[in-house]
Amino acid sequence: DEGWVGREQLVADIITKLQGEYRVIILTGISGIGKTSLAEKLAVDLQDYWTNCARVNFDDESKLGDFGNIAADLLTGWGQQITAKESKNPQGLLDRLVQCLQENPYLVLIDSLERILKGNEAEGWSNFEDDWWVKFFQRLLAAESCQSHIILTTQDLPAQIPIIGSRYQNFWHCQVLSGFEAPERLDLFEKTGLDVSTES
Repeated sequence: DEGWVGREQLVADIITKLQGEYRVIILTGISGIGKTSLAEKLAVDLQDYWTNCARVNFDDESKLGDFGNIAADLLTGWGQQITAKESKNPQGLLDRLVQCLQENPYLVLIDSLERILKGNEAEGWSNFEDDWWVKFFQRLLAAESCQSHIILTTQDLPAQIPIIGSRYQNFWHCQVLSGFEAPERLDLFEKTGLDVSTES
C-alpha cells in the first residue's frame, strides 16, 4: 500500500521477532487503530519467508468460530485431505494442524479474534468460547520447534494466552497499538492529498 505511513520502528521490531523464535504476535487496540493494516504490512514485508500465507477473518459472519471448522479450512487450503469423519474430530484436527505448522513455514493472519471470545463491547472480551483454541495455543507454544508464525488482531487480549504463555515468554508477544504521533498524522494527511503546509 503506497499510502502506508508511520510505525517504522514498530514494524522493524516485530519483524525481528518473527524472524526469530516468536511464534505468535498479538496486535491489540481499539477498533480502527490500524491492527489489520499493520498485520497486512507485516505479511507483505515478510512474504519472502513464507511458502503460504493463510487468513482467517472473524468479521466475516459466515465464518464459524469453532476450532474444528477453522482447522479443517486451513488444512484443506494447504492441500490436505479431510474426510467427513475427520472434520468432526477436533483432537485429530488439532494434532494435524500443529504438526503442519511445525513442519512448514506458513504465516497465518487471524483477524478480529474478539469475535470468538466470551463477552461484549461494553465489558470487553475475555476467554475463548471454544476451549479447543486454548488447547491449540498451548500445543503451539509448547512445541519443541515451529517453522510457522501466527499474527492475531483483537480488541481484547484473551485472558488464557498470558496464562498459557507465562512459561514460553520468548515464543509470543502482545503489542498494544496506539494512535499516530503528530508527524505520522501529517504524513498520512499529505498522502491522502490534504494541504499540510503551515499556511493551510
